[in-house]
Amino acid sequence: LPFNSDKSIGMEHRVFFHIQGPLRRYLFQAIVDRASLSKDGYLEIHEYKTGRTPTVEAFKNYLQMPLYAVAMRETYSEYRRLRVRLVRHGPDTDLVWEPSEAELEAARLRIAARAEEILQDLGTPEGTPSPSPSLVNEGG
Repeated sequence: LPFNSDKSIGMEHRVFFHIQGPLRRYLFQAIVDRASLSKDGYLEIHEYKTGRTPTVEAFKNYLQMPLYAVAMRETYSEYRRLRVRLVRHGPDTDLVWEPSEAELEAARLRIAARAEEILQDLGTPEGTPSPSPSLVNEGG
């Protein structure tokens, strides 16, 4: 998608935000390759990848881009009610997905569950700083 088809609102944009898990609240950091507002009213999250393009189903199971959408909507109140369009730009093709609110909420819950698993695996007592393994980075 060309840059002149929308309004860029951030490139390599760092966002800090929280997700409530079943046992605690998690602080996350995301670096969004590009966020934009489309002419048809979407908050678009763009990710630029150099690796092999996944199937559409695999793309929809990745947590990285839904997490970025959650981050942008949580951090900036003016984007909370916007529909979301996720665009993965690859070397040979672009994948586009417009997740529903239910799909974004499901991703949020999966992220919280994964954070809980990592914390349990590390055996880290609550509140103790620990290494931060990647929860969502899907190659490329």
